[in-house]
Parts: sequence; C-alpha cells; structure tokens
Amino acid sequence: MSAETLVAFLVIVPLAAAMVAVVLSRPVVLVGVALPAIAGIAGLLVTRVWLNGPVRLAVGGWDAPLGIMLVADGLRASLVMLTTVVMGAIVLVALKSFARARAQRAAAFWPLAFLLWGA
Repeated sequence: MSAETLVAFLVIVPLAAAMVAVVLSRPVVLVGVALPAIAGIAGLLVTRVWLNGPVRLAVGGWDAPLGIMLVADGLRASLVMLTTVVMGAIVLVALKSFARARAQRAAAFWPLAFLLWGA
C-alpha cells in the first residue's frame, strides 16, 4: 500500500464508519472494526513518514491552488497519531457509557463521533 493511499484512507475510513453507524444498531461491532483499522493506518503512516519523508496527495489530481493537497510530514503524522489515541479513548469510554444510556442518544453520537474523526 502506498503512502498516498494511507493518507486517503485516514479520511475515507472514519467517514465510511460514520455512514455505517447511521444504519447499524450495534456500535460495538463498528468500533471493533473501525478503531483497529484507523489505528493501523495511522501507525503505518507514521512509519512511512519516519522512513521515507513527507507524503503528499493531491486530491483529484489537482495541485494546491485549485485542489486540496493532503500532506503528512513528521509533525502532522505525529498529530494524526495523537488524534487516533485520543479519539480511540473517547470511543472506548463512550461504548461503556452508552451501554447504560438510552439508544436514541447513542444513535446520534456514533455518526457524529466518526465524522469528527474523519475531519
């Protein structure tokens, strides 16, 4: 898997998890799949940046003035890993917290949490 693909998957996987969370009634399964996937992708990205240097991805093939340029250098990759650790902890605590709460509140939380993670 190329480093550019890892950068793209760091956005795609949480957004896909948010879409699945809208229709899935069991967040334990979703968190059990999405959390290790995102953590693995973030870990691979940090390793690739550490070994090979910065990674650049022009979304849609357009460069910065016209398109979106996703860049992962040392600082950004470490912040991605920090975000993964913090959101992972939040999601795991929320699983325990919402186990006792009403389903209506939990149903709104999971898509919003994964959308925030993807942003």
